[in-house]
Parts: sequence; C-alpha cells; structure tokens
Amino acid sequence: KTVDSLEEFLIVKQIISLSNMAASKSIANIKSKKSNNVRVITRIRPLAQYEIDNGSIPIVHALPRIKSNNSETTSALTAVPNNEPECLQVDVPNGDKLWFQLDAVLDEASTQEDAYIQSGAQQAVNNDLIQGFNCTILAYGQTGSGKTFTMGTAAGGDDGNTQNDGVIPRACRDLFDTLSEKCDGNARVFLSYLEIYNEEIRDLLSPVTENNDGPSPNLRIRETLDGGVYVSGLVSKKVNTPQDIGSLMETAGARRVVASTKMNAVSSRSHAVCILDIQGVLED
Repeated sequence: KTVDSLEEFLIVKQIISLSNMAASKSIANIKSKKSNNVRVITRIRPLAQYEIDNGSIPIVHALPRIKSNNSETTSALTAVPNNEPECLQVDVPNGDKLWFQLDAVLDEASTQEDAYIQSGAQQAVNNDLIQGFNCTILAYGQTGSGKTFTMGTAAGGDDGNTQNDGVIPRACRDLFDTLSEKCDGNARVFLSYLEIYNEEIRDLLSPVTENNDGPSPNLRIRETLDGGVYVSGLVSKKVNTPQDIGSLMETAGARRVVASTKMNAVSSRSHAVCILDIQGVLED
C-alpha cells in the first residue's frame, strides 16, 4: 500500500514489508541478543560512474541512515546486529513514496564489516553455529546490485588487507577461530559446492571430465528424519583452513555457468550453494 506520509507509515504500520520472514523471531532471543531465526537486511550501493554520466539519481534511501565505520559512533552501532527494525524509502518516479521495513538498512557509506555484522552472519558463525543450529547466508539481488562485492571472494584479499573482504572470507576466518577456541582438537570441516541451473543440479567439485558440464545424474534431493533437506551424492572435501575453502571455491566457481548481460560481462546464470559440514565436540 502507498501511504501519504512517513507519519502515517509510523501510525498505521501498513507498509509493503520485505521482512515478513522475520516475523517468527523469538522475542526472548532478540532481547538477550543470543540468536536470530531469520534476519533480512538491504544494502544500498553507490551509483556507478556510467549511471552518474547518464544523469541517474538515487531513488532509495536509508531511514534512518546507518553510520559508516568512519563515524565516531560506529562501534556502538555495529558491535552487535540491530534489534530494532529500520526503514528503506523508495522514491517512485511518479512522485509516490514506498517504505519497506527490514532488520537493517545499510546506506552507500556502509562498510564490509557493517554488512557482516548487521546481516547476522558474524553472530551465526560465532554463536548459533557452535550450538548446533544450521545457518544460511544468502545474497539476493539483480545483476550489478553488489552481491559479489558484499559476499566477497572466498580467498579474501591477496595483499593481506582484509578491510574489503566480504561476508564469506570473514565467516571462514571466524569459523576456524571459533572451532579452535570452543571445540576439541578433533573438529572437522567438510565442503561441498553445487549449482542449480535450469532446475538441474551440478556438482562443482566432482572430477572434471569431458562430459560433466551437464547435470549430475546421481544427485538426489532428500529429507532427513527431522525435516531437514540435503543433496545426496555430493562430493565432500575436508578443509583445514580458510585458505583451503577459498581455493576450492575459486576452482569450483570457474566451472559455473556464466553469460554476458548488459550490466555484467560475466554474470553467473545459476544459483550456487556452498555447504560446510562441521563435526566436532564442544569443550565444557
């Protein structure tokens, strides 16, 4: 529904919401800052130079605006994920305004660390995962919206500068640090990597042959007794360091289906799923 003012939005709260999935959150968990069921955020990227040259103007805005890491108040804002919902405003070309409620709205000045923390990924890796919960980090958006930059390459920065590392390399580092701190020395991590293209599954870690660019025939989607979903028949490789994960993901990523679009010359044409299976025993 389009409303006439921000005041009406705040009063009636009848908005188009992108965070309906977060409705099942546990209030107790939110107040204790221990865990989240689902957390939905959006990140606004700056205009690209070609967009500026074309005379484009921003039509999406953070209300209120999340401070960047250059702000003096950043540490207080980004130490833990926000617990209060935030608002994204969209200026429709015909003059209307739309407001969307999400767990966090990151503006153009937001950093990679902001995205990692406010998405809940850091908390999931450092806390929820080690308690036995399945955790998923999902990036969704159109071509050119900034998914690859925000998620980051698995290997992280080649020059040792981690400031621009995205969610994936940060999560990998925290994962092994957490396992080293909280699990016994026998904790093990296994990686599988698949893509879904034209509703078919391909195992990106299977041995490379002349005929395996198509769907993997032995893969089956199955359900566990407790209602979980998994893909049987996937190749699983043991990884010992974040660098191992990065190397395997880069090798597998080179086998993904890509095609040229007007916004991205090497746009991925598939959905990729990287699965980490962590096995270990918590120390008392």
